[in-house]
Amino acid sequence: MMDGYSDYTSLPNVISSEQKHDPDLMEDYLHYKSQQTKRTKLKVAIGLTIVIVLLLVLSLVGIFVVAPKVASGIMAEADISFGRVVLSSPTDNSLYLSAEAYMDVSLPIQAKIKKSTINVYYKDKKLGEIIFPTTVLKANQDIKLDRDIRLEITDITIFEKFGKDMIQQESVSWDLSGNLNIEALGIPVNNIPFENSVDLIGLDGLSNFSIVSFDMTESTPQQIIIMATAEMYNPSIISIDPLGDLTFEIFFKDTRIATAVALAVTISPGENVFVMEGVLDPDDFDITGELLSQYSNGISTHVIARPKDGKESSIGIYSPLLRGMEFEADIDGIDKDLLQSMEILEIDIIPLNDDQVEVIVGVEATIFNPLGSAAGISTHVIARPKDGKESSIGIYSPLLRGMEFEADIDGIDKDLLQSMEILEIDIIPLNDDQVEVIVGVEATIFNPLGSAAGISTHVI
Repeated sequence: MMDGYSDYTSLPNVISSEQKHDPDLMEDYLHYKSQQTKRTKLKVAIGLTIVIVLLLVLSLVGIFVVAPKVASGIMAEADISFGRVVLSSPTDNSLYLSAEAYMDVSLPIQAKIKKSTINVYYKDKKLGEIIFPTTVLKANQDIKLDRDIRLEITDITIFEKFGKDMIQQESVSWDLSGNLNIEALGIPVNNIPFENSVDLIGLDGLSNFSIVSFDMTESTPQQIIIMATAEMYNPSIISIDPLGDLTFEIFFKDTRIATAVALAVTISPGENVFVMEGVLDPDDFDITGELLSQYSNGISTHVIARPKDGKESSIGIYSPLLRGMEFEADIDGIDKDLLQSMEILEIDIIPLNDDQVEVIVGVEATIFNPLGSAAGISTHVIARPKDGKESSIGIYSPLLRGMEFEADIDGIDKDLLQSMEILEIDIIPLNDDQVEVIVGVEATIFNPLGSAAGISTHVI
């Protein structure tokens, strides 16, 4: 074989028609082509192996080096905002955040954030931890979270500082920090650093506080009971449900006049209404009398409601958040006259001499009691025979002189009419048998809120 050809390189690249009839030449030529094909396949196989190895190396580098950096960069750009936050189910060291949150994050492929622990900081100090729930991130889409997330409080002092600022300031922010575990295309990428600052609109001290109604008509003979309906506006997206039973002390001119309790209070975004009920138990009766006198006479009175120290809320974790707050409001006075009506029932005219007559007038008066009909106010009086006029029968006068008769007058219709004076009487003959009598009367009505009020209502 070869026949004059020293090696395969001397073989022609193309076989002519005449050469095809040379058996030796064709055998050498076909053998040469076979070896050439084998060498080409070997080169291709080696090249593919190198490519696969390189791809494998690159994949490993991508998974363990590049992917964490890319994921970390993407999560670093993620922005969390809240549409609703409800603080609920409080204990001494935890509560739930029922949150509607939005995460602005853009991943090129679908991924899943596994349950992870996130630290919560306020002003660079850790207040607690939350468990970030397992969440699916769709490719190139923001995500919405609507979950109940438990906040485990690790530093109650920092939480109290945060909570107090949340209620009393216009805005607050807290910082989230931790490591996330992400899975993409079935490949886990763990310990991705995550940091985010979340801004929240605060409750601004619930400063738009007002007392829309004030009432004392549920009072009893033993106590003056006050009931007040209050309104307050919450400008925040934050709700507290429940906030608990709140105890307030009511102050007038820096003097405590009453203690009132609002039961099962909740705070939601927008307008909130709750009812306070309590008992008048003043530190100073004169100051309290001034307030009651203004109230009874329809005069608006400025008061301040302060959460009672140590009893701000029946839920212990919330008490420090309310401590030191003040709610100012005006109480409108009653819009009714104390003397509702007065009717002269009878008039007796007794001639004394040619120039004088004695007039006895029977009067029925209706008095409005601002403490309510159940209060059952009574007046203790003493009747003493008038010295020198004990009896119209002279012989009996000395027998009655110096006596006293004590009694309680129940009801409010006549107790409050302290005195009445006839100013003038006009007698107009109508016919032989009848006359018309017109009587001008001046009466003094005692304030039913007690002697400490120091005010009377003068009517004609």
